[in-house]
Amino acid sequence: MQNAMQSLLPPGSIPVRGAQVEIRNESLMNLIAASYRVRPDQISGPPWMSDLEFDVDAKIPVDAPRAQVNEMLQSLLEERFALKLHRESKEVSGYALIVGKGGSKLKDSAPVPAAGTGGDAAGPTQAPMPNLNNLRKGMENATPGMNRSEYSRLTMARLADVLSRQMHRPVVDLTGLQGTYDVVLETAEDRPDEPGVSVFEAVEKLGLKLDPRKLPVETLVVDHIEKDPTPN
Repeated sequence: MQNAMQSLLPPGSIPVRGAQVEIRNESLMNLIAASYRVRPDQISGPPWMSDLEFDVDAKIPVDAPRAQVNEMLQSLLEERFALKLHRESKEVSGYALIVGKGGSKLKDSAPVPAAGTGGDAAGPTQAPMPNLNNLRKGMENATPGMNRSEYSRLTMARLADVLSRQMHRPVVDLTGLQGTYDVVLETAEDRPDEPGVSVFEAVEKLGLKLDPRKLPVETLVVDHIEKDPTPN
């Protein structure tokens, strides 16, 4: 369950507790994706990168900006796995997330409480992330034969990322909507791409649409990587 939950986090999201980075049972593919702020489907390399899992325990300076954590993980992968890669831009089949003809039916999220009021003080300064507690709740409330996911304080960019992972295709946000929303996605099990019981219908219920398009996507091409990391 842990990997399934982590796979729904936004690209570049690395769990940090104080001055400690703790990652458990994560594939080498996902570690690269997180460190370089891309989705796994944007990485071209040996298939076994998705099979090998590792733990990461690293200390970071207390005053280090969160953005530097990604660069630190990149350095770790380069040093321990001899990772070498380059970037390419490729045109691939994907979807544009747009507002439907009838307009958005999204529900605005409640404002984030200010610091000192018992709310999440990090909310106003950090881009909202899918709420995993709500996601678990959604799984419990799912209709038999359906997959139900509930998210709170979701931006359209985050929704596009969630949809991209479900569709296994790139999805870009072209809605122009700037708010944060409480979103429920309910789709039929085992038929993720069948119109009428799929992500397409779930998105249409939100007043949105997935429009097929050719999209330029940045790809990370792995030129070299070792299966076994060097010792600490």
